[in-house]
Amino acid sequence: MSAVVAILGVWFVVFGVLVAPSRWAGTWIAGQTKSSIFGYLFCIACAQLIAVYSAVILVFANFSFLPHFNSESSQIGFAHLIFFVPALFALVLGFRRARSLGVEPKQTAPPVIEAPQQSNGALRFIRSTLPVPILYALIGVTVFGLLDATTGRFFGQFISDRPVAVVLSALAGAVMGYLLGWHIVSTNGLPPNTTPYEMNAALRKRAQNGPSSQG
Repeated sequence: MSAVVAILGVWFVVFGVLVAPSRWAGTWIAGQTKSSIFGYLFCIACAQLIAVYSAVILVFANFSFLPHFNSESSQIGFAHLIFFVPALFALVLGFRRARSLGVEPKQTAPPVIEAPQQSNGALRFIRSTLPVPILYALIGVTVFGLLDATTGRFFGQFISDRPVAVVLSALAGAVMGYLLGWHIVSTNGLPPNTTPYEMNAALRKRAQNGPSSQG
């Protein structure tokens, strides 16, 4: 019973620390996608990121008052137990607050083209639904997560706890992929929620209008 009370107390403290940052994070998440489902997935990914980074910090800090954490291969589980739940709760509250205030992605009107009917249905759904930054983030998760899981040549070179290294590598890949996708759409003057089909249509229209505007 005392352990449960201690965990609840730690959750309360962590939640209190994260309330203010989660308001900003929730506003940012609400500005990335109109879909509540993708918004909640963003919240889960960010809470996961907080838990993994906390585990890495605790590993290197090697606090003497956490002997079990320092001696056993339980860092990732312990960090999730302590940080994931309050972080997720705070992020969801921040996201819902932003939604209630009417925060949504900036709307422009990029031209939309229909997905080719001969293409694979699942691929057509992904390319016409997922924003470009999120699509690149998912690719980054897969590439860097598998890279560290199979070769151990990313974060696995520096962190002995294999699950922490793999998850951290996947999250790093997600961040890099998202930033790359955001750079691509922003360079072309498109909003972050632009899908691959919308981006292709905008680039085609720009290419068609280029020669005529010069002439």
